[in-house]
Amino acid sequence: MSTTPRVHAAQKAPKQITAYIKQCRVIIDKSTGNPDLPNPLEPLTLASAALDLLETAEQNALKGPKGAAQDRDAKLGVVRTRMRVVIAYVQTAADANPARARAIIESAGLTVVTRTPRRKPNLAAKYGTIPGRIVLEGKAVRGASYHWQMSIDQKTWTDLPESVKATLTVDGLTPATTYSFRFRTLTKDGLSDWSGAVSVIAH
Repeated sequence: MSTTPRVHAAQKAPKQITAYIKQCRVIIDKSTGNPDLPNPLEPLTLASAALDLLETAEQNALKGPKGAAQDRDAKLGVVRTRMRVVIAYVQTAADANPARARAIIESAGLTVVTRTPRRKPNLAAKYGTIPGRIVLEGKAVRGASYHWQMSIDQKTWTDLPESVKATLTVDGLTPATTYSFRFRTLTKDGLSDWSGAVSVIAH
């Protein structure tokens, strides 16, 4: 399985509306006629027209007539919707060509963002609210009960109380002592293998 993180197309929009309009126009210009983006989800002229309306509305809002700001905000919402469609299409094109994903995103005037998926560990040990307490949190499995064990040398394991939730609180631990914990699940299909051990120094 590939471990290459997926790259994402993002528009880091400035807060100032005039600057935002300019940025959007650059994106539309770079996307128009772009060989990597031959079939937009909707015509790019729709976004251009929405930008024209927003630019006029922003000028009116700066002059201060009653209701001008509300009209500007409504047109800003339309532009943001149009731009989300453009970005979604660029992302689709990038996903379809992972080898050139970064180049495709940048060719549209967008920013490349890499997000590595965060995976919850199978087992985590956290300090409790009182000395000598550790709270164990395992990866939940539908319809399972949980068997827990504890060790101070990872050779001899002591059974802890079973639970029907993927958490267990262990009290009475000796401070400055390293404890290791593991768990396994019992479902209708039987017992799973033991999880990897997690170690923590009791406080």
